[in-house]
Amino acid sequence: MAPLPSFSLQEEYDLIIIGAGPAGISGAINAARHKASFLLLDQAAPMEKIRVYGQVANYPGLGIVKGEELARRFLDHLLAFQIAPQRERVMKIAREADAYQIYGHEKVYRARAVLLAPGIVYEKKIPGEEALLGKRVSYCLSCDGLLYAGKRVGVIAEDPEGESEAVSLQQNYGSQVIFYATYLSVATSSFHEVYPNARVQRLEKTDRGVTIIAEKQTDREVNGVFIFRKGTSPASLSPSLDMDKQHVRVGRNMQTNLPGIFCAGDSTGTPYQIGKAVGEGQVAALAAIKYLAALK
Repeated sequence: MAPLPSFSLQEEYDLIIIGAGPAGISGAINAARHKASFLLLDQAAPMEKIRVYGQVANYPGLGIVKGEELARRFLDHLLAFQIAPQRERVMKIAREADAYQIYGHEKVYRARAVLLAPGIVYEKKIPGEEALLGKRVSYCLSCDGLLYAGKRVGVIAEDPEGESEAVSLQQNYGSQVIFYATYLSVATSSFHEVYPNARVQRLEKTDRGVTIIAEKQTDREVNGVFIFRKGTSPASLSPSLDMDKQHVRVGRNMQTNLPGIFCAGDSTGTPYQIGKAVGEGQVAALAAIKYLAALK
């Protein structure tokens, strides 16, 4: 088996902002203005969802502008503050004594405050998934990969980025991977078993692990299951968050029920508007700065 990787804490910040859309960028600009030590993370390209808009007609001061042009202006503003968004798929946020650990692909970050701005993420759960979460089902390779070193593991991926996680599980941990892709084509055939365009119907607990039941495939029993989706909702990042269906409950200062975690943008509810997201991102960042000052 290959040497197991080390996921020691490598980077520490006052604030980590998750999501580089209008809310996250607004938060980052305000954090930069107050000289905070922060990092802006997004698993996709910055302003990716805005780029596809044909036009935006209700953002004050810009008139009627195409989504691509609006995205460029936001990114130019980031550049003026020398802010470089970092590509990272955040999988879990865990509380420690006086801060949070933010688990990425193969790196763990530490911050005393977090600003969530991932937009709306719709997650269709697999029957049996929630009951087994933390009990043989995980979303976070860097958190739980070591638990399944050398074992038989099922990986369910909604997009090709999940393949790199499965490859890491196989190469770094020596796991025997059974790979289920909900899309048509899988780039690698190096896994123990590969099922493209698979429809996983449910997960069932067994004495030794989990049985994966998929349409048109034979049931497979594994020691554990990793699920990688196109996006991760705030509720999946931190199950202790107070939610109202798919939205995060926040106060006037965008504070969640968890100390030091703020949320802004579409994740907090309707209306899903750029102007609202920008305003909430500013409020959340300023509230986070105030929170950090109180800690000092």
